[in-house]
Amino acid sequence: FFENLIDIKKNNKTTIHELGYVKLDYLRRRRKTIFKRKQIIIAPTHIYSIKEFSMKDSLETIIENFLNKTSYKIVLRPHPANRKDRLFINIFNKFKKFENFKYDISDDYYDNYMSSMILLTDISGTAYTYSFLTNNPVIFYIRNKKIIKEYKFNKLRYFKDIRLIGKKIFNKNDIINTVNELLKNKLKYKVKIKKLKHRRIKYLDQTENRFLEIINKLENK
Repeated sequence: FFENLIDIKKNNKTTIHELGYVKLDYLRRRRKTIFKRKQIIIAPTHIYSIKEFSMKDSLETIIENFLNKTSYKIVLRPHPANRKDRLFINIFNKFKKFENFKYDISDDYYDNYMSSMILLTDISGTAYTYSFLTNNPVIFYIRNKKIIKEYKFNKLRYFKDIRLIGKKIFNKNDIINTVNELLKNKLKYKVKIKKLKHRRIKYLDQTENRFLEIINKLENK
């Protein structure tokens, strides 16, 4: 992506240095004991980014099904850019009377993520941050199955790796059963997630040292 953006062939003085995953390293350093609860995070991507993938039109039904048919605590965490969007305000007003519903617009999601069991999203990047931080599985609700191939998204690692950290589904009515299925196989997914994390992220937990190392090399040139 960056090679295409900068066009290194035309600008051969440009060098790309890989640092690692800054945010994940920061969160992993915060390790503290947080007890798991029967809590599910719902974290859709920006609802106006790629509309064909957005789960926004199904959110009310999904939350309603969870609250009426299960004992899970549901934490709805919108994309930061959507916190004040009318859609989410309406959802909050509709479900705020339920004890098992929480609307999370905090800047810090660490405690909620760490105390949860599973995350439900559409195509948010937080899916992998969540999974690599907690070692918990993720459900990807893909509303439009055909568009994956149309956009050639099926060739991206984001979609290829889904099977290793969770499962993608195409019908909102399958969500609760999928939650139960993934939780039954939680230990198996934990092993897969740990392996994928170390395979995909260079310099895991070494971002700060890596940055200083690169700066020192550049200064000594």
